[in-house]
Amino acid sequence: LLVKEEDRQSRYYTERWFKYLPHTTQTLLSFPFGERVLASRAAGVLLKSVERMAPPDHAIVRHLKSLVPVCVIASPVNMRFPSCDLEYLKAAKLLGIPTILPVISWDNLTTKGLIHVWPDRLLVWNDVQKTESEKHQNFPQERVRIVGASVFDGWFAGITASCLHEEFCRVHGLKPENPIVTYLGSSGKMARDETWIVEALRVALDASPDPQIRATQMIVRPHPGNFRNYERLNLHDVVVVPKIGSLPDSSVALQLFYDSIANSVCAIVGANTSGIIDAIIVGTVGVAILTDQYKATQSDTVHFRQLTGAGALELANGPNAFPLILRNLLDSRDLRKENRAAFVARYIRPRGRERKAGDVAAEEIEKLIHESRMHAL
Repeated sequence: LLVKEEDRQSRYYTERWFKYLPHTTQTLLSFPFGERVLASRAAGVLLKSVERMAPPDHAIVRHLKSLVPVCVIASPVNMRFPSCDLEYLKAAKLLGIPTILPVISWDNLTTKGLIHVWPDRLLVWNDVQKTESEKHQNFPQERVRIVGASVFDGWFAGITASCLHEEFCRVHGLKPENPIVTYLGSSGKMARDETWIVEALRVALDASPDPQIRATQMIVRPHPGNFRNYERLNLHDVVVVPKIGSLPDSSVALQLFYDSIANSVCAIVGANTSGIIDAIIVGTVGVAILTDQYKATQSDTVHFRQLTGAGALELANGPNAFPLILRNLLDSRDLRKENRAAFVARYIRPRGRERKAGDVAAEEIEKLIHESRMHAL
């Protein structure tokens, strides 16, 4: 099949899912044309039929009956590991309860599994995800609503620095007179150990003939599920904040993330993490270090190419190319500011920057409940 370049997905995700399959299934798929058979329309119809015939968990059906909810919201429902979210969605469909599936991440429709049970409403971030829901999930478009990305709503709530630059530097052992950049770590699935990139960036900075570049300091922000590698990191002018990694899912954690990137010239990603979107939203320049080692989980992936295709990132071909980009930024040569703003407007807040995505989603939930009640009359 001919696949457009923008739709071409890295083989990494296919191979990752293959490893999770039962051994017998792996054996069957290893035969010639095994993948083609599985991807055929006939196989899809058969598997969907099996899914429809399989009843939802009886305990969950009883639980929903006891709650008598007006609506069931389940997400993400298409992950590989056992979870009850899909069962709640399926049980709600059986009981005639309105169902909603909000997409919770930028790659849920392209790198995770299929949505086997269709909810009454699919809440997507933007028009790109709406297209993905049809192209990759074959989801009925009349059930899709564009609401924005509520996971990022905290950044639009007027957050500001918690302290002066000098105080931030004192707390974290940094020199306020020298530039700072923040490196955003990725999950272990995207990059098992990125410390070599941090080390290479430090070497590249130290080798610069420019004294301001040599004096540049680095904050390393580990992914919360992949922070152990940084415990052994011992480089001059490099600090790890926070030490054990954390999601920006509380006011304290969000503030620390904001302070780190707000006090930095730019935010750097060496593999692939949605943290770079956080940085872009608050106005920080995003820089991607492109390497052969992480090509399969970075530039070869559909969701990362959405960032680069929008021109929202500065691209460095390896750590040694970063000092030149940094010099331009220190000289106030930021050529992608408008691109970043356009990316945020289209991908994160398509219903308007001032409208919380969570509020828009709540309106869609209320509409579905109202429609269901009217239909029942």
